[in-house]
Amino acid sequence: MIYKTNSPPIQLELNKNSRNWEGLVRMDKKGFLMIVDEHPRTILAFVKKP
Repeated sequence: MIYKTNSPPIQLELNKNSRNWEGLVRMDKKGFLMIVDEHPRTILAFVKKP
């Protein structure tokens, strides 16, 4: 389910090794989990909420 909030957007910066992130999910009020499935490995990243 998607809810509209009054929170400002979170801007992510790309570095020179940027990836095509395929999934994003909010983890409580702590931040977000992001995933990319890039052969031969899967990368799971946590982005802390500012």
